[in-house]
Amino acid sequence: MFDRQIILPFDQESACGLNEVLIAGRLNNSQVNVFSSGSINILIHLKMGTPKVVLQITHEVKDFKQWKIAFDSQEGVRESAGIEVKGVFVSADNANLVTVLTKTPSVEVARAFTSNPDLKEVMQAAGVISAPEIKILVGQ
Repeated sequence: MFDRQIILPFDQESACGLNEVLIAGRLNNSQVNVFSSGSINILIHLKMGTPKVVLQITHEVKDFKQWKIAFDSQEGVRESAGIEVKGVFVSADNANLVTVLTKTPSVEVARAFTSNPDLKEVMQAAGVISAPEIKILVGQ
């Protein structure tokens, strides 16, 4: 349920005699819950925010316009996997060198998506002419 637990010494007098104390808030985009059970310890649960996972795929295509039509037709496949396109870019030096950046729910989803044999077929049909350079990036 929680990613981190911290147990701190607890002074019952500082809780004004209450047997249970609950403080909930946010700390650096993480949910913080503080519980006191009795008078011995405060147990702090930190629920860390979901790590941001970005899938970056770069490859060369025969014709960007043709590739983009095929790419757009696969939106439903990406959506069903929880993958959200954040940007499609071309190189300043080569308009057929494409980089796609996506927000992905997890590293596991990114790996499953990129290892799907159907993806290779779709990419070839869309005019991809180079091996894709695939990077899975995890935000810190």
